[in-house]
Amino acid sequence: DLTAFPYMPLDVARLRNSAIVSHVSAEGFRAAVLLWCAAWHNKPASSLENDDLLLARYAGFGNDLEGWKRVKVQALHGFVLCCDAKWYHRVIAEKALQAWESKLANRQRTAAATQKRWQSDNRNGQRNGQRNAIGNGHVTDSVTDTNRTDNNRKSKSRAPAREGFAKNGVVEYDRMPVPSGNTVPDAQWRKRVESFAKSGFWLADWGFKPDDPSCYAPNAILAEFGFNQT
Repeated sequence: DLTAFPYMPLDVARLRNSAIVSHVSAEGFRAAVLLWCAAWHNKPASSLENDDLLLARYAGFGNDLEGWKRVKVQALHGFVLCCDAKWYHRVIAEKALQAWESKLANRQRTAAATQKRWQSDNRNGQRNGQRNAIGNGHVTDSVTDTNRTDNNRKSKSRAPAREGFAKNGVVEYDRMPVPSGNTVPDAQWRKRVESFAKSGFWLADWGFKPDDPSCYAPNAILAEFGFNQT
C-alpha cells in the first residue's frame, strides 16, 4: 500500500530508451502515464483491475470505451496480466518494492531512535531524582522558600498554556514516547488520537500520525475516530 507516497520515481534514461517512446502514439503515451500513476496508488501497488471501464477512467477517457479501446494495447505497454486477474507493470512493481523496503527501514530506525531516547530520558530522570534526594537532606529553610517561590511562578506561567490547550480541545500535554513493543496504555492512545482528530495536535515522540498507515496506535482506536488503516 503506497497511497501515502505522493511521489513515484521516474528513471529518465530508462524511459527515454524504452520502446514505448518510439512505438506508441502521443495519445497512447498520455494514457500510459496516467495508468502508471493509477497503478502506483492502487492496492496492491503497481496493479490495475482488468476492467475496461475502470481502465478507461484511469487513462483519462471517462466513459468513452471506444476511445479507450483504440489505444488500449499501446497504453498497457509493459503491463502483464497475472493469475489474480490484475495487470501489473514490471518497472512500477520494481520501484514499488524499493519504496516499501525503504519505508520499513525508516520505521525500524524511528522505533530504535524512540526507544533509545525513552531509555535515556528514564536514566536522566533517575539521576535527577537521586540528586534531589541527596540535596533535599541538606538545604536550608531560606533555599527551600526560594525554590517554593520559583515553583509557584513557573506554575502560574504554565497556566495560560494549559488553558489554551483546553480551549482547543487538546488533551493534557504528555510526552510519553512510544517504546519498542508499544506499551502505551489504550486509554492514553485514545486521548492522543482524539486530540489529533479534533485539532491536529500530535507530538513527534508519539511516532507516526493517525492518518499515516504506520501509526502505532491500536487499529480499533484509530477506526473509532475515522482513521482507516487498511
